[in-house]
Amino acid sequence: MNYKQRDAPSFLNKYLQRDVNPKRPFESQNKSYQKYDVSPLIKQPVRKTLELNFSSLEEQSLKKQTVLPNYEPTKCSSGRNGIIRGYAANTNQGIVRDYNEDRVSIILNIVKPQNRATENWPKCSFFGVYDGHGGAACADFLRDTLHQFVIKEPEFPWNPVGAIKKGFEAAENHFLAYALDQYSKGIPERSGSCAIVCLIVGDVCYVANVGDSRAVLSSQQGKRVNNLSIDHKPETEVERIQKGGGKIYQTQGINEEGTQVTGPVRVIPGKIELNYNINNLIKKKEIQQFGMYEYINR
Repeated sequence: MNYKQRDAPSFLNKYLQRDVNPKRPFESQNKSYQKYDVSPLIKQPVRKTLELNFSSLEEQSLKKQTVLPNYEPTKCSSGRNGIIRGYAANTNQGIVRDYNEDRVSIILNIVKPQNRATENWPKCSFFGVYDGHGGAACADFLRDTLHQFVIKEPEFPWNPVGAIKKGFEAAENHFLAYALDQYSKGIPERSGSCAIVCLIVGDVCYVANVGDSRAVLSSQQGKRVNNLSIDHKPETEVERIQKGGGKIYQTQGINEEGTQVTGPVRVIPGKIELNYNINNLIKKKEIQQFGMYEYINR
């Protein structure tokens, strides 16, 4: 991939000490490939904070709140690629877990399948962000294959909306088949993932999502922000979830001040806050379409 690594200026940098071999580091794909095999991955080392001694639990708690472990450098492009002036990607495991289930896929130049080599395609690019949960297997699968399912659809690139819908469904069915096969072997696969993708065909951008990851667009030099996707949440899908045999619940507890606190709305089975994810029998996708210059010139 053609990019430059940059350490974003931050007070966190002084806590970074050494590279470690993470379980599943941030990964991104090469911008082009030929036969739709899994493309080579570029793995970046993940940083670890200094092991500091704390004299009290309060200091340790403060450190957890102010220092992000495994702070990773931002990956960004080194130049313009057609209509795409540049891109940047960054992910962090946060302060709760010692692993990262987020994945990113970037394909700047989509290559035509060999059986369609004579067709005159517009320039196409694909960007995907996958927020995994319950493990990284599903997010890994989507990073490696979702764009391939979309591109292989006969409707692509002339009917991008149809290709995206069918591509999502094909990816879902393939991962479900894998999960069932694992279950038959006594190895339950419990992972799932949100997915939000940006497909650019010519000068038109298509944004599709499953789950509660959100795409936003900034225009007018940051003075205006537009939501490009609609979050999928249990609160707006109660009837559908219940018809599918699911249940919605909220946990309650008491905080340190003695005040009762109500947790987020979650779904059973799943125990997560969102109600759409790959590795569930879900067929609804939200797709937004807009012209690139329509927003850029506002």
